Amino acid sequence: MGGVVASTGSRWSGVAAAEGTWSDGDFPYENTSLVPTQTRRRQNAHRRHATVFGKMTRRGRQSTSSARLWGNDTERGLPGTANASPSDASQHDRQWRVSIQHRHALPDGHLRLTVRGQNSFLRYRNPDPDPRFAQDDTSRTQRVALKSSVNLAITPQLFASTGTTIGYDRAALRDGVHRWRVGTYVDATWSLGRLTLHPAVRLDIDRPSGACPRLPSGPGRATTALSPQLGAVWQPGPSWLHLKGQIGRAFRAPTFNERFFVPGGDPSLRAESGWSAEAGARVQVGSEDRLLRTEVTAFTTRLRHQIVWQPSYVGPGLQVWRPSNVGRVHTQGIEWTATGRRRLGPQSMIDGQMAFTHVAATDRSNPHARAFDRQLPYRPRQRLKARADVAWHGVRAGLSSRLIGPRYVTADETQSLDPFQVTDARVQIQQSFGPATVTVALRLKNLFDTQYSVVRLHPMPPRHVRARLTIAFDP
Repeated sequence: MGGVVASTGSRWSGVAAAEGTWSDGDFPYENTSLVPTQTRRRQNAHRRHATVFGKMTRRGRQSTSSARLWGNDTERGLPGTANASPSDASQHDRQWRVSIQHRHALPDGHLRLTVRGQNSFLRYRNPDPDPRFAQDDTSRTQRVALKSSVNLAITPQLFASTGTTIGYDRAALRDGVHRWRVGTYVDATWSLGRLTLHPAVRLDIDRPSGACPRLPSGPGRATTALSPQLGAVWQPGPSWLHLKGQIGRAFRAPTFNERFFVPGGDPSLRAESGWSAEAGARVQVGSEDRLLRTEVTAFTTRLRHQIVWQPSYVGPGLQVWRPSNVGRVHTQGIEWTATGRRRLGPQSMIDGQMAFTHVAATDRSNPHARAFDRQLPYRPRQRLKARADVAWHGVRAGLSSRLIGPRYVTADETQSLDPFQVTDARVQIQQSFGPATVTVALRLKNLFDTQYSVVRLHPMPPRHVRARLTIAFDP
């Protein structure tokens, strides 16, 4: 259930929205871990979610200012694995974000200033009768950031932008942990006839302070990374063909959520860094009314200390996603997408999209380990997604499907989850009644009632229907 209120004037405009959802998630499933297989009902899989959003905007002759407020509150149960007793653990997340932005027009570009703040609350509770696993912990973090950026047209062929972000993060732990982070960048777009270059460089400085146990760089020691990048797009001849390529250095410092959230954070996480490159081609023919576009990209990355999330046990039959560093990860793959659209009339159209990805992400840390040159856990090598929609006047209907290949659940590839394909159907009807517009949307999830798992021993929902009614008033 939710609602949206919007108002627009000559200089001021505003919008406010709120939404709340609740589901029990206790669906029946075939428990194949039991002998013989039995039909059981999932327990402690409820979820309650509420979101609020507000925005005010003031438009001037040369500038625009806006303020945003976003709040999110989620409480959910953490069901145990199918081969264990039901769990009573739960997690409660609450976040508030506020931002103020000012955009000022310049003779050949614009200046943008932004201030952002965030306050996060996370409570993990596990009333396990065994005191070794009983837990009730709360994590609180605060973030504030100041960002400035300038975009300029230096010549008709050369556009440049630069910006700097200064941020401060704090985790409310017993001994106090905080960090300063600074990021600054310069990038450009340079048109040279059929060739367009995109050079860029970024400098990141991450300095943690306070009590950071087991932090490899040590409390107060800064991590500095310079990341150059160069991209290019070339039109060799015909207008329907574009070739592209990019190479650059990659860097990412672990977030406070990855380091300190309870129960899965790892304070000793290191920043990941490395190099990435890609090359591809794009073909586009037709117009807006009859369009066909396809794109293929080959890519590779070489990362050190890549941060990888994997399910991990934190109690009997209870798993949560936890981050960890993998010393060296080599990734290479290919991605293909195709999009088509055909307009049949003023209010009718058919369109569709398909995407295929093949990725080999292997652990190259230790040649003597059993995990060496093996696919990372829960990383499928193949993914295929497709959708098709048809619209006729106020009715829109469609199908979407995804095929996910096998996923290894162990680092040495000795155990894996079966591949699965899940198809969803949807229909939406929109009709106007005077000043009101009524929209009814129905989604039939898991159309063919496929039994599958994304995480081992955690069954996914069977076939079910989701309905949504929207009434919009335009006074």
